[in-house]
Amino acid sequence: MRYAVLVGGQVIEVEVDRDQVTVGGESYTATLGLIPGTPLRQLLLNGRPSTFLVESLGRGRWALAPGGERWEAEVMDERTRHIRTLTGSVDRQLVSPVLKAPMPGLVLRVQVAPGQQVAAGAGLVVLEA
Repeated sequence: MRYAVLVGGQVIEVEVDRDQVTVGGESYTATLGLIPGTPLRQLLLNGRPSTFLVESLGRGRWALAPGGERWEAEVMDERTRHIRTLTGSVDRQLVSPVLKAPMPGLVLRVQVAPGQQVAAGAGLVVLEA
């Protein structure tokens, strides 16, 4: 099966044939397993294990959290990608309509206005844990 994965503004070509996975032209032996009772997955990539959080965001969109980082990815099969290519939306940047916090909290203050440009690392909201 062939997929296009949109992550970080880039489209990455992925082909899956049982436990053989080709990512961007490089082949790997991969096994993905669920850690029972948790949202964690364990990936064995060429025999090297790594564990990360996986959360479905719906409609082919996934949140992945390896090593404390959070990445959003959109996975498209060939048919979906072809349709998106025809409509010109295959390379669009992922924008989630929902902001999710990794812990419960209360928003005390929003420090930016809608549409305002912000610099990387700038404060956006003040939360109370």
